Amino acid sequence: MMKRFWLQLKGMGIMFFLPILGYLLFIPFCVMILNRNVEEAEQRFLTAQHMCYQFIPILSTIWMYMFQKEYVEGEGREILILGRKIPLFSFIYWILNLPFIWAALHILKDTEGYREDLFCEMLVASFMICGLVFFLNFAISSISLSILLVVLYIWLSNIDIENVLVFRDGLQDVQQASQYLYVVLKGGGLMSGQAAVYTAMGALFWLCGLFKARRL
Repeated sequence: MMKRFWLQLKGMGIMFFLPILGYLLFIPFCVMILNRNVEEAEQRFLTAQHMCYQFIPILSTIWMYMFQKEYVEGEGREILILGRKIPLFSFIYWILNLPFIWAALHILKDTEGYREDLFCEMLVASFMICGLVFFLNFAISSISLSILLVVLYIWLSNIDIENVLVFRDGLQDVQQASQYLYVVLKGGGLMSGQAAVYTAMGALFWLCGLFKARRL
């Protein structure tokens, strides 16, 4: 199994380093630029938190997309899938992101004091998004469409719903319900109840992806 995993990594070529560069260089650089004139510690943290919610979930899917592309769209994919441990390798590629997410949070000085909580939030967010990717890839058999849907979903999740909905008396419950429909990727933090919901959603996506992959 390890030999097969190593061959998959070699097959990714230089693209393997794309998520790593995103975690360790791109996100810290963006946070540094956005916080260059900000002095308040709380605002600096909120900026860093928002950037993490905006980019870490999508970065965590890149290895999975590269790994599953040949199985989903490649010629003779039915033969390739036969006997392959797709769910196991997909889960390993998600796990592979975690040390780099942890490293990214330590590079971001503005997260000091909140790193453990933010890491747990990123753990939940990336687990759910990778589960969604796993399911979509095999449900619609199109990597391009899957990427489009996931990027659109994350983009919508980062919209400040308070600026989208018109707030007036009687609409507060609607507003709060609408916020809850988004997978709180916009950097507002995950409450324990919400984290449990999104973890359950992620587990469901992973199970549905497993079911679809085995039916191909």
